[in-house]
Amino acid sequence: MADNVALDASRVLIDVLERMTFLCGMSCPDEAAPEEIPGAIGASLTFKGPISGKVTIWTGADLLEEVGDVLGVSSDEARDTLGEIVNVFVGQMLTELGDDLVVFDLAIPEVRDADGAPWLEEDCCASCNQTVLIVEETPVVLRVCLAQ
Repeated sequence: MADNVALDASRVLIDVLERMTFLCGMSCPDEAAPEEIPGAIGASLTFKGPISGKVTIWTGADLLEEVGDVLGVSSDEARDTLGEIVNVFVGQMLTELGDDLVVFDLAIPEVRDADGAPWLEEDCCASCNQTVLIVEETPVVLRVCLAQ
């Protein structure tokens, strides 16, 4: 199930990004995945229900500036948009994984800077699946950790 979730999760995130920010993305081969994103900013959201877990999306400040320009909002509001992106993504992903009538308890998205932390390794577990997208030449790292 984990491999299918990663593939579906990439497609769902690309769709969410296109609808919310009008920016196009594409999958990135694993060997081209970045070890670091300068100025990395991440948004995380945990959820509980028939499937529980955590989703984290990391990207660079430059992409959020682009989002701000496209949406006509300040850089602070663009940071908040990353939290909204992870929120919409999780809602869409959970709908695709199960029945849209199933109730989930979603936490409030947390947006934070990497601050030099080993952000690619944090929050990883046995069920963690990570994929990288390229959006406007900037990497977007998507980490989906699911438990049943």
